[in-house]
Amino acid sequence: MRPFKGAKPNQFFVYQYSIDREEECGKIKHTQYLHLKNSDPRRIVATKLIKELGTTGSIIVWNQSFESARIRELSNQLPEFKNELLALIDRMVDVAVIFSKTWIYHHDMQGSASIKYVLPFICPDLSYKRLVISNGSDSQAFYTHLLEGKFNDAKAKKVVEALCEYNNLDTYAMVRVLRRVKEIVSETLADTQAQVIA
Repeated sequence: MRPFKGAKPNQFFVYQYSIDREEECGKIKHTQYLHLKNSDPRRIVATKLIKELGTTGSIIVWNQSFESARIRELSNQLPEFKNELLALIDRMVDVAVIFSKTWIYHHDMQGSASIKYVLPFICPDLSYKRLVISNGSDSQAFYTHLLEGKFNDAKAKKVVEALCEYNNLDTYAMVRVLRRVKEIVSETLADTQAQVIA
């Protein structure tokens, strides 16, 4: 892959995002972006993210330390967007905290707050195991090979679909996990109230 200006070995580059926006009626509006040109994706991704996420509302993430680190890197690399990008961090809410602090826990999670361990317990109908690309390392490797032209057209199309499917599950999984968490909280409160009344 062509080196980008100011790039360093093993440096993260944000080349893709997936956003699921839940409307008041409960409907999910999905948007995504995958940079498919062999060019520096940073400015395009930053511009699109700022536009997509606007200036108000919570931004739900899983593993805020990782996500905010990527945004901070972008803000340092693109100082003209610094204020807008850093403002996104201030709005982040980390769903993983619910599980890392064991407010909700099950032994099937194997002591991990990773979404890949939490999801099968919270939403058994969803799984990363069925995906062609099922982790970040594979995603980066396939993306690099894609830009280097190592796949024929048919294979490249499948890789693009797999990259999008993996990234899309990340955000849809958070929607489903949050819905289930709300149900668990409601069920727990109902049980508590019943015990008090009894």
